[in-house]
Parts: sequence; C-alpha cells; structure tokens
Amino acid sequence: MSTKNQNHRNSINSLRAVLLGAAATALALSSAASAQNTETVVVTGSRIATSASEALSAAPLSIISSEDITKSKTVTLEQALNKLPEMGQQGSNDQNSISPGGISTVDLRALGSNRTLILINGQRMVETFVNGGQGQDLSNVPMSMIERLEVLKDGASPIYGADAIGGVINIITRKDFNGLEVTGGVGISGKGDHFTKQLSTTLGLASDKGNVLIGLEYYSEDPVRQSSRSWAHGKYSISYAIPQGLFYTASGSSGYKMGSAGALTDWDGNTFNTGTEPDLIQGRSVLNANLTAEYNLTSDITVFAESYFTNRKSSARLNPEPIGTFYTTAKYLTGTSIPSTNVNNPYGEDLVMYKRLFEVGDRIFGDNVNTYQERFGFKGKVFGDWTWDAAYMYGESDGNDYEHNAVNITHVHELVGSLPCGSGAPAGCGSVTLFGTDSLTADQAAYVRFTSSAMSRYTQQIAYADLAGELPADLFGAGNIGVAIGYNWRSEAVLNVPDAISQAGDNAESNSKETSGQYHMNEVYAEAKIPLVKNALLAKDLSLDIAARYSHYNNFGDAFVYKGSANWAVNDWLRFRGDFGTGFRAPQVGHEMYLGDTASADGFTDPCDAAASGTPTGSVLAKCQSTFAAAGLTYNSSTFTQKLPQLTAIWQGNPDLKPETSIQYNLGMVLTPDDLIPNLAFTVDYYNIKIKNVISQKTVDQGLDDCYSSGDAASCTLFTTRSSTGQLTGYYEPFVNLGVYTTDGVDFAVNYATDAIAAPLGLPDGSTLSTNLRTTFMNSNIQDGQQYAGLWTTGAISTALPKWKGFLSTTLDIPDLFSFTWDEQFVGQTVDTLGATAVGHRIPALFFSSLSIVVPYKNYQAIFGIDNVFDKDPPVANDGYVQTVSNQYDFVGRYFFLKLKAKL
Repeated sequence: MSTKNQNHRNSINSLRAVLLGAAATALALSSAASAQNTETVVVTGSRIATSASEALSAAPLSIISSEDITKSKTVTLEQALNKLPEMGQQGSNDQNSISPGGISTVDLRALGSNRTLILINGQRMVETFVNGGQGQDLSNVPMSMIERLEVLKDGASPIYGADAIGGVINIITRKDFNGLEVTGGVGISGKGDHFTKQLSTTLGLASDKGNVLIGLEYYSEDPVRQSSRSWAHGKYSISYAIPQGLFYTASGSSGYKMGSAGALTDWDGNTFNTGTEPDLIQGRSVLNANLTAEYNLTSDITVFAESYFTNRKSSARLNPEPIGTFYTTAKYLTGTSIPSTNVNNPYGEDLVMYKRLFEVGDRIFGDNVNTYQERFGFKGKVFGDWTWDAAYMYGESDGNDYEHNAVNITHVHELVGSLPCGSGAPAGCGSVTLFGTDSLTADQAAYVRFTSSAMSRYTQQIAYADLAGELPADLFGAGNIGVAIGYNWRSEAVLNVPDAISQAGDNAESNSKETSGQYHMNEVYAEAKIPLVKNALLAKDLSLDIAARYSHYNNFGDAFVYKGSANWAVNDWLRFRGDFGTGFRAPQVGHEMYLGDTASADGFTDPCDAAASGTPTGSVLAKCQSTFAAAGLTYNSSTFTQKLPQLTAIWQGNPDLKPETSIQYNLGMVLTPDDLIPNLAFTVDYYNIKIKNVISQKTVDQGLDDCYSSGDAASCTLFTTRSSTGQLTGYYEPFVNLGVYTTDGVDFAVNYATDAIAAPLGLPDGSTLSTNLRTTFMNSNIQDGQQYAGLWTTGAISTALPKWKGFLSTTLDIPDLFSFTWDEQFVGQTVDTLGATAVGHRIPALFFSSLSIVVPYKNYQAIFGIDNVFDKDPPVANDGYVQTVSNQYDFVGRYFFLKLKAKL
C-alpha cells in the first residue's frame, strides 16, 4: 500500500475518536491525536486535558469543522449550526422581519437561546441588548477565524457557570496559521433575490516565539420580500385594517363603510393582504476586524491578547402602521376613533375604525450595533506539567435601533379631533376623517410621521484564573487524578434609552421606558477526573469526572451546582457514558430583570367570545358579566365578538427574579466495531432536563384562564378595564419565576468512511466515501403541564417542536480532483392541536436537499453549491404572519453560491 494511502487510512481511523463529528476530513484535532497517542487536549465540557479519543467520546459532543462551513452556503454561524437536529428554532433571527434587534443566536434542545451558552476559546462572549432583545450575537465571530465548532449537548454550569443548561457552543479560533488566506463568495436565489456577498482576509505570522493572526471579513445579505414568495401570503394573511379605512358607528346602525376619496361607501368585503409589504428575511451586513496574538516570554510563560470588533447593520420592512379603535396602546386603551364632534363625521356619533396608514409609509426597522471584546492575559506551565492561565476581559455592545415612518398616535388623535391640536399642528387639524387612501395631506402626514430610536449599551467584565494538572496520586492503579480549579469574577450591566416620544407613550408601534441595571458575581469551581480501572476484564477503561461550582451574586445571593460523569469503555468496541448534575441560569440583566415597561402586541382568545371559546358558563360567565358591568355594559354572549387577535401587553422587568435551577442526566452508548466493520461509529444518547423556577411571563391566554376560569384575583388585576364596546384593552405582563419546564429525548448518530471504493471504481488511491447521520427524537417538551413536542404554536414569531429531526451528509472525496457532498435535512411533522389533519393545521414532514463541489488546485479552492436543490417551499400553516412556521424551514428556496479561496 502506498504511503499516501496509508496516511489516509490513518485519517479514516480517527473517526473512531470523533464519533459525533462530521466525516473523515472534519477534525484535524482527532487526526493528530491518532498519530500521537500521548497527545492530550482539552475539549468542551471539561477543563482537564486528556487523550483526544477519550475526550471526544466521554460526552455527547458534535464537531463542525472549518471545512464543513466552507463547503456550505453558510455566511453566519447561525446558519451553520441550525441544521443540526439538536437545535430548536427559537434562536434564529434572520428569517423573521420583526426579530428583536437582529441578534443571531442558537437554541440547543429547544429550551430557548438564553439557555445555550456561547464561548470563544472556552470563555463566554459578551451579550447584546437592542430593541428589547438580549442574547449572545453569533454575528460577532468571523467565519474565516474559525478552526472548528464544538457543540456540547449537555449541561455544563459547574464548568462554565450560569446559562449552560441546554448546552454549550464553543467557538475554537485558528492559531499557528502562517501565510495569507483570501476568501470571496457570492450567492443568489433561484428567483433572483437574496443576493449575498462575502470577502475575508486572514494573515498569520507564526514562529517558535509566538504567533499573530489578523482577520478582516465583510458579508451582506439582501432581504427577501414576503410578496415574492407565493406560499407566504394568502388566505391567512388578512387584516381589516385596509388602506382605505373600514368604519362603522359605535351603535352599529351604519353597517360597515369603506373610505373613498374623503367620503364613505359601502364596504366591498375586501381585506388587506398583510404579506404585501414586509420583508420575509431581514437584510444585514456585518464587518469584522479581529486580532489574536501570543508571545512566549519564557519557556513556561506566554502572554496573549485577543481583540474582536464587529459592526452589524440589519434592516427590515413591515406594513404601514395599523391604527383604530381596537389597536390600543398603554396610553390610549380605547384605541383611536373618529369622534362625533369631528365636523366631517357624517353620522354624529363616534365612528369605530380600522385603518392602515399608507399615507405615512412602510415601517422600516433597523439596527446599527458595534461590539468590542478584548482579552489580555498570561498562561504557562508550573510544577512541571501543570497549566495555568489568568486574564481580564472587557466586552461592550453599543446599539442604535430605529423605526422610520413611525406614527405619533397622539398627533393622530389631534388630527381627528379627539385631542386639542398642538402648537405645530398643520391645517385641517381636528377635522381629519382618515377616509380613503389619500386621507392626509403632505403636511398632515409629516405631522404624524417620525423616526423612533433607542440607544443601548451592554458591558461585560470578566477576570479569571485557572489551574489544571495531575496529582501524583494513583489511588486505584489506573492512573493519576486530573484536577482543575479556578476563580471567576464577572460583571454585567445594561442601559437602554428610547426616544422621548416613545417614553411619553405617543408611539403607536411600541412604547417603552428606560432600561438600566447591573449585577456582579464571584465564583470558584473545581473539577477532578478519577481513573478507576484500566485494562481489566470488561473494563478497558473506567473513570469518573466530578465538578462543582459555588457562585455568589450581589442581587439574588448564592448558587451551588455540581455534576458527576462516568465513562466506561468495556472494550475496543463498546463504551458507555453517563452523567447527572445540576445547573442554573441567572436572569438576563436587560430583558428580564430591568426591562423598562415595553408595549407588545400579544395574541389571545377572549373567553367571552362564544364563537371562539364556546358559550361561557359558571365562573367564566360570571366574570364576563362582571367585567362588562365594570365598563358600564351588559354582557350578551350571542352578540359579543372579539374584534382583534392581539392585545396590548406591557412587558415589565422584575429585579426580584430568582435564578432558574435545573436537574439533568444523560445516558449514552458508543459502538465502534472496527474489527467487524472498519471505520464505523454508532452512538445513542438519552437526555433528560428539568428546569424549576422558570423565568417566563404569564401570557394573555394564561392570565385569562387563571382569572376567568380559576378565579385568581392576582391574575385579574393584570387586565385593564374593557372598552366601551366590551373589548379587552390592556394587560400587564411582568417576568416572573413561573412553573417547571422539562424535556427529554434521544440522539442517534452514525459515522462511516471507507476507501475500499477506490479500486472497484477505478478511482485514484485515497479516494473515500464518508457519511454522517445525526438524528434527534424529542420525546417530550412540557411547559407548565402543557406538552409541546410535536406541536407548533402561532404568533408574531411562531415556533414548532417536531419530534423527529435529522441531518445526513455524504461526501465522495477524490484527492487533487474534487470533493462532492450531498446533504439531506429532515424536519418532522407538527400539528397545532393534537390529532389535527387538515391542511394548515397539520404540517407534514419534509426533506431539504443541498449539494456542494469543492475543486482544489495547488493553493486554491473553488466551491460551488446549491441549497434546497429541489426548490421546496415551506408547508402552509394557519399563521397570520408568514403562513408557515417562522425559522423552521428554508424561506429562500433554491439558492446558488460560489466561493473562491486562496492561500498565499
């Protein structure tokens, strides 16, 4: 056998160590480890160095290499990660035009992105707070600087601290790179939109004294209009807030009337298609500039520094602002009507109204965020082979978000005569009726129109010290005990200042108060790896890993978490792994603890609407009667109808929140029958997570159920008084520690690679066929007693939790010629109610296919690919926003991309 072929066989054998990683070329780390059995590494989930094969098989770990990223359409880490079946969809933000702040996050185990911890080289990444949303923004890490992604599908709070309940994403950046690498790429959808471009330059200088790595990267993605995708607008995308305006008298005597050239005509029954104007996918551009450096001061001491800068701009278009009697705000709980005193009101009584202000223009949302993250420290060796490092980190994210063509609702009230006109009011103020599509003059539209904005700043400071090594103690004759200990101090602070109009409650879209707060903490941790048995009958290797962390927060006090893991290699074929531990999540300082009162439009179903909820009886009937009586009305179940599917809810931060706590365990098996089927690895892992003191909000429907059905007086106080027509007008929705959240399921993975295809097919030596299958079965996802596994829920951002998800990647690699990869992504079916079968209520299972071809030539590579090869549309769902489930499916359609890469 040739040396070249033998080397390739060695690379294939490294699959046994990778297990849950990609195929044979995916992980240079494991290849190096198989070449030198004595080499030790530190991988995500432990701070103790051990052999690569043991480290990668001791925990449920997935690997995504830089090669995997390069040969996909990916331009953001979010896109690279979200095809993994263990990911939920609550973290995705590009495929939704109203996502808060354009923050790009991921969501392990479908527990929410705030329960997935993002690390860069083992240290947490600064968060971003903008437009009311908070999270660790994956846009802040340039793709060109990445060596690999390590995805730990297990809780790790004892190792990394708060928030690592669902798991950990550890971004490992390149080091020891020497030379200049340039990558450029473009892409476009089969419909001629969503043009993307990417350009990156990486310069590395390395010597035996140290290394410097400088990276610059820019990418941009054009938006996709909702109207350009036929599946995204239709029978579910309707609104009564039509451009002409829809009107009727409060007494109901006039019937429905439509505005027409300053007058009223009979309504023709037409509604507004809400899929006409919005962006289906946001547009964004990102500029990254990064520098990492190390210098060996002595043979045992190295000084290092990291600096990351990102400027991210994102934008999204929405329909013009809807206003009317049922579009309430915190300041105007009865909405906006044409008063009887308006001289141009032909009926002499208040006119109930639905109106979409096309005269003001489409709402254009945007964000401009600058993020800095700096780390400076020292590392080295002491006491022989013990390693240590100590550093200080500072991170800051400064954001500005805006909304062009926002509506000053107080000025609208002045124009229609509900309020006295202000000093700067235009001609005609007090007599405007909003009848027809040109109901405002240019001056009146300018009086109503304004640009809302908010300034935000999130800062994070961290100081830490770690020490790891082996104790000279072999207690059981199986090896020395590995130990890691450390100290961590961290501070988190947030400030968000909305514009004066929004703070005053005059913004029709969203009003909010200032957000300001901070906390800090001190903590210590310890980890020990204890070998128990080595090379014995039925125990080639048996070890125990234990870890604990004590934290003291200045706001809520102490937290103590622990974890124990067992790793039992029966023989070369069979290994068992398992762990049991606790975790916690600290409340988000911005979004949950100190969020200023922020208006939101939340979906709900009024229990007094007999057609929607059934004719009320008992306590529900009594509560309907009493709430109507409080508004001076008499309740009649046969005539009352809920007019709007949304209610103005005031989100409120809560500084008295306690941390979430979790109990979780994993049981897994690794099978590598190399003697029977060389280069085959099979894994199966069961996970079970239970979270207590869940930080959440009591939704409008939950509040209604507790108030109307259960008679909970505290829940009733969250609602404001009904309007003059009996409509619910407002709801206060603070963050609270509410209930229990549990989930469990099974991960399956199969990896196989062979070079036995070369000779039969006449291919060059070293040609390989490799395949990697990842599958996740979600058995349960229970929140406050409600089972969500297999269901989807509608809303401004709808979510789905399929029980089955999978990803299959197959690669044919012919050295020096090309590499061809075919991927299949599987998304299982979901329903909106158990047993649903009708189209729109049952979403069928789907496969999405993609391919890529990598052609190398000396120090160059050309990568061509097609995503969603068969141009499959998302399935239709009964969703009033995008008519499918947000973030679950490919919204672009068939997409072509080309990348060129050169190393000089």
